[in-house]
Formats: sequence, C-alpha cells, structure tokens
Amino acid sequence: MRKNASYAVWLLAIIIIFNVPHTYAQHLRELADQQDILIGSQAGWGDFAPDNPVNKERKAIVDNEYNAHTGGASFTPKNLQPKEGEYFFDHTDQIVAAVKRMKNPHKIHAAHLVGRNAYMPSWWNQIEDPAKQEALLKDHIEKVMTHYRGDVDIWDIVNESLDSKGHEGRWNWGANMCLKNIGMEPMSNTDASIPKFIRLAFEWAEAADPASIKLINESQNAALGEKNTEICYEMVEDLIKRSVPIDGVGFQMHLKIDAEGKLFNSKGDIFSIVGFQKNMQRYADLRIDIYITEFDIQIPESTPEAYQWQQRAYFDVVTACLSQARCRAILMWGLDDANAWHKEKEPTLFSKERAPKPAYFGFQEALKSFEGREKVNQTDSEP
Repeated sequence: MRKNASYAVWLLAIIIIFNVPHTYAQHLRELADQQDILIGSQAGWGDFAPDNPVNKERKAIVDNEYNAHTGGASFTPKNLQPKEGEYFFDHTDQIVAAVKRMKNPHKIHAAHLVGRNAYMPSWWNQIEDPAKQEALLKDHIEKVMTHYRGDVDIWDIVNESLDSKGHEGRWNWGANMCLKNIGMEPMSNTDASIPKFIRLAFEWAEAADPASIKLINESQNAALGEKNTEICYEMVEDLIKRSVPIDGVGFQMHLKIDAEGKLFNSKGDIFSIVGFQKNMQRYADLRIDIYITEFDIQIPESTPEAYQWQQRAYFDVVTACLSQARCRAILMWGLDDANAWHKEKEPTLFSKERAPKPAYFGFQEALKSFEGREKVNQTDSEP
C-alpha cells in the first residue's frame, strides 16, 4: 500500500513538473555563466532553422537556457561539399544566423569537420590517390573555416578516428576512413604510428582560423576503462609533444541507465564517475581542455523511478565536470526528446512537448549548488 502511495506521489510530481510553464527565476545559461562553463543544445537545420511553431519553441529554449549551440551534423563534408568543388553553405548559414539573432549570446560549435567515411561525401570516399586526398583535405578545411571565421567558435577538427566498432587495430580503418590514404607518421610517445591527416588537419585549421577552439572528438574515451580512453590519451599527448595546434579533447558521452538504475556507456560498460574524474585530470595535467561534445542519458522506460535515476545521473556528471577546471563545456546531443538521437529512450532535458523534465532540474541543481569552481585562463594550454 505504501509503495502504491509513493508511486502515486511520484507520478503526480512528474505530471506537475512536465506541465510547469517555461519561466524560471534562473535559467541554465545564467547559472552556467556564473560557473564559467558552456552548456549547449544541438539541433541541425531541419529541426531548428525553418520557421514553424515547433521550431520557434525550440529556438526559445536555446535562447533562454543555453549559452552554446551545436549545429548537429550540418557541418560535415557530406553536407557542405556534396559534389567535388561545389560548396553548399545555405543550411549552415541559416543555423548560424538564427543563433546570432537571439537576444542572448551563444558560442557556436561545429561538429565533425572531417573524419570517418560516414561524414564524408561518397565521391570523396572513392578517391585513393594520396596527393589528391591531401589536396582535397587542405582545400576543404581552408574554404569551410575561412567561410565561418568569426562566427563558429569551436570546431571538431577530426572526428572518430579511433576504432570503436571492433575493427582490427587502434584506428577506424576498414571501409571507414578514406583519409588513411594520405599515409602514416611515427608517434612521439609510443611505437605506434598515427594517420598523417590528423596533424595536417589541425595545422591547416590553425592557419585558416587561429582564434577558434580546435578539438579532436572521439567516442568511448571519457572514463577510465572505456575502449578508447587510453589510446585517445596517447594520441592527444603525442600531438601536444609534436606542437600540433590542438586546444582540447571532445568526449562523446552517450550514456544510458539500466533497469536497476546503474549508469552505462553506449557499449554497455559501467560508466564510472570516479574514472571520468581521473581521466579528466590526466588531460588537465597536460594543460589541455575538455569538452563534453555529445551528451545525453537514456532511460530504460518512462517511469517516475527512471526519471529520478536520470535526474541523479545528470546531477552527477555535471558536478564531476564542474569539479575539473579544465572541463570547459557540456554540450547536449539533441534539444528535446522529439529530435534526439535514440529519442524513444527520452535522453535529453526536455520532453517531446519541450517541457523541462526532472533531468533538467538535476542539471540545474548541479550548476546551482557547486561551489569553489576554479577558473583557468582559456589561453593557458602550453605544456
């Protein structure tokens, strides 16, 4: 009887929370500004830029709640150069313009400048000649970053170069990286070799837009014990030792909660908050910044208990990030549960109807209650 009464109270709380008007004394962005951290939403052109009632609501959430925005996969080579030599900036221009028109300022994060074949146009994937690949890479980076110089603040320069899909070796090869044809070069801190295009991409990006923040973005690399954690750290350490102009590492953190309330990564391994903190500290010791570039937490089912677990998980991860001065950003991968990745698992802070969920208040409480966050100069990145 007591259990049923408790469930009824929770259900009533969820109903009330999900129908609270979207007006708060302190929005997330205000709390984030106080903590000197970026928090961001993510939506591409189709879910964000066109003027319709739903997307107007989404823009209002972005404006009120966040101080950064990720343009989804809109900035990938597949979308920006669908045909060789023909650049299509219309949709990404509209995203940038829509964010710039908002009443509150936002940093713009562009995901996936270059990377594995899923984000490259089919015509590019078919090219095998190393000189041709290198020339294409240089031209693409120069044209895209010059076009958005002064507008895009943060770039994923190289995305998903590491093997997280079960291929042999540390690099995302097989049919997944046409840029491997450019060749390999020795690493400074291990006997392994590293794809040459990674260094070239960062050097050309630095030349095209030196003021922007340049990240290497990977999956399964946030906590100790994840598949790519160690080799990602080795890669970043090597790039720093060779004076490659890299500013930060991007963590893709697509997490999920099981039926017992435990937190896992997207591959089904336990996600350790302590392991996450220890891994961040290693990058801080390298004097390199940390950006959570793709963040969401899936739930197993739509129950009050699952919403409570999700709320706690958001609180724990955000608190862990705030405890590390080098953790510069927490960028959601999605805006609401209607446009999110794995939307059936309700992974974001807002419901399909764009109402704040308990997860929102877990995120909010972490920002509100954390004290003593250390500030580090953004330019203090030299080892």
